[in-house]
Amino acid sequence: GIVGNFSERMISDTQFDALIYLVKTLEKRYGIPANHVMGHSDVPGTATECPGKKFPWTRFRSALR
Repeated sequence: GIVGNFSERMISDTQFDALIYLVKTLEKRYGIPANHVMGHSDVPGTATECPGKKFPWTRFRSALR
């Protein structure tokens, strides 16, 4: 995973690349469809903005394709 408050700062390219590698590896290993990948704030019943307002969701979703 990644560590950081992405409501205050942007994710670095190094962190982003490592995250994409990790998520793609887990998707492949466990047969997880890309549309099932979500942030903590998207999990029902949570009260968090994690990973943060500045997390690049559009870039992230595009990189998983």
